[in-house]
Amino acid sequence: MNRLTRLQKDIDDELANRTLKYVDTEKLFRLSVELRQEIERLVHAKDQPSSPLSANGISRGTVPATNGTLS
Repeated sequence: MNRLTRLQKDIDDELANRTLKYVDTEKLFRLSVELRQEIERLVHAKDQPSSPLSANGISRGTVPATNGTLS
């Protein structure tokens, strides 16, 4: 997240200092938009409560009825 934010600032600084007569700025604008979207996605993902289910769909901390033994 920090790396993306620093890169976003660098791009914004570059865009602010560019003269538009030397335009290849479209690429920087596109990258700026994509970085903003990625940062927003990460912020929203961080704010979402994590699911209490593990990768196998069983609630974390739940002990199977077999208690780990095979029948």
